[in-house]
Amino acid sequence: MPNDQAPFFRSGPACERYEFYRNATGGRPLETRSEIERLWSRVSRFVDDDLPEGAMQHFAARYWEMELAEAFLARGLRLADKSDALGPDLHVLTPPCAVEAIVPGPGSGSDLVPSLLDGPGWVDHEKVILRLRAAIKEKHEKYLQYVLKEVLSPDEPFVVAINGCEVEMAMLEQTVPYIVSAVLPFGGLVLTFDIEKSDVVREGYDFRSEVRNAKGAPVSTTAFGDGSHTGISGVLYSWSNEANRPKFAGGGYLFVHNPTATNALPPGAFPFGREYFVTQKENGYSLRWCDHPPP
Repeated sequence: MPNDQAPFFRSGPACERYEFYRNATGGRPLETRSEIERLWSRVSRFVDDDLPEGAMQHFAARYWEMELAEAFLARGLRLADKSDALGPDLHVLTPPCAVEAIVPGPGSGSDLVPSLLDGPGWVDHEKVILRLRAAIKEKHEKYLQYVLKEVLSPDEPFVVAINGCEVEMAMLEQTVPYIVSAVLPFGGLVLTFDIEKSDVVREGYDFRSEVRNAKGAPVSTTAFGDGSHTGISGVLYSWSNEANRPKFAGGGYLFVHNPTATNALPPGAFPFGREYFVTQKENGYSLRWCDHPPP
């Protein structure tokens, strides 16, 4: 850490996870604390100056911003120095792109997604999708404010980067990842089985244009198909945290292109993890992907 830079961990009231590392005296927690300090020293110029203060109450969200910045830099993307705390969390220079990061919580009340230890033994997939959908809605509304206030231009690519680590059951993915099902109407896997031939003759996915919350209100899952979110170029997704980091930068990340975006990003804009491409057809959607090699 540079001699003139304040440390990441500071004194004062803080959330439980922040205090856990701040008060660490040995073992893996102390090692993680040191790793976080080194991470802060590497990415501090690209994120908000007050990020450490924000981490005292929202540790997971602020850590995600730092992890993203490091992943981008490690995989060859250039970042702009953060000069405006009111703007998006990160600005990528190559390719030009604004990034807003968010870590949705597990919800509350009847919409709460149980933890892995407290859950019923099965995953309520629709509740997980609801949490991701809520995060996208929040950042889409923020994007519209950025454009209205001329912080961003409508033709500038804009990405929502979501980390699902606070929704524990989100780590138990479906065949089609939750993040895909949150923005496109891909439901559960459906197999057509020929009894006489004892073979699967067709496979596909249910068309699911919405999920319902605990009150029965519908929540759309067609944001990337119905033209309502054309300002979002795509969503970047991961399930990682300071204790479960990818083996290499960007490992396990998913990026879903928005086929209706007016500010689209080119293929390979994020050269890591898995990249999803969606084609809208007359009778539905087709989904394809490519895996980027590790560094």
